[in-house]
Order: sequence, then C-alpha cells, then structure tokens
Amino acid sequence: MLASSPSSVKSLLLLPLMIQNQLQGIMGFSNCMASRVWSAAEVDLLRVVTADLALALERRHTELSLKRAEAKYRSIFENAVEGMFQSTPAGQYLTVNPMLAKLYGDDSVEDLIQTLTDIDQPHPGRSAAARGHFPRPRQL
Repeated sequence: MLASSPSSVKSLLLLPLMIQNQLQGIMGFSNCMASRVWSAAEVDLLRVVTADLALALERRHTELSLKRAEAKYRSIFENAVEGMFQSTPAGQYLTVNPMLAKLYGDDSVEDLIQTLTDIDQPHPGRSAAARGHFPRPRQL
C-alpha cells in the first residue's frame, strides 16, 4: 500500500526479490517528495535490505517445511503397528512408540521408559512365560 496516491510518487526504485535464484516478487522503494536519481550507495543499501528480506522468507519457508516433515514422521512413528524405539548404546530407551509400550503391557510410553532401563534385561512387569512369547526388541 502506498503512503500517498500513486500520482504523487516522484521517484521509484524497483528491485527483484530473489529466492533460490528465482524471482518471487518485486520490492519497491519510492520518493514522494522529489524526483531524483537514486545514488549507488542507496541502491546498494536497498539491495542488501531486499536480499535480507529474501533470506528471511526463505528461512521461514524452510522452517515450515521442516515442521511439516517432522509432523509427518512423528505421525508414522506414533501410529506404527510395530513397536519402534530409539535407545542409547548402553541400552536405555530414549523414545518408544505407543505400540511398543502396548506390546510390553505398559499403560504409556513414559511407563515403559521408566520401568525398562536396560533393554537387555527382562521387563520387570512381565512374567517369564509372557517374555518367552515376545522376542527381545532389535535395534536397527
């Protein structure tokens, strides 16, 4: 939106808004007070401002894409029909999905992580007979 009516613009500088080497828009800078030629220093400064805006827009786009990808893969992990987990080299669960907690008979993933601190040891809440029917998880 222009501060004044378009007819009062005396001088206009238009710069391309480039994101990933593609034209995404035009940045316009106007002078409504006097008709003049923009100096090289002014043009350089406004190019920097335009480039900074393009970088901010690109960063925001990348952040949104990352959030969408994280949500997608979180949903796959949370809704998998197989038990999945991430553990430390020492055998402590870092994350588990709800199906793994269900397979172990725990009420929540938090319960499983708190009660099973070493995946090489039997689950304290399961009987020896039940453990025999459920193989020890393998780390991928």
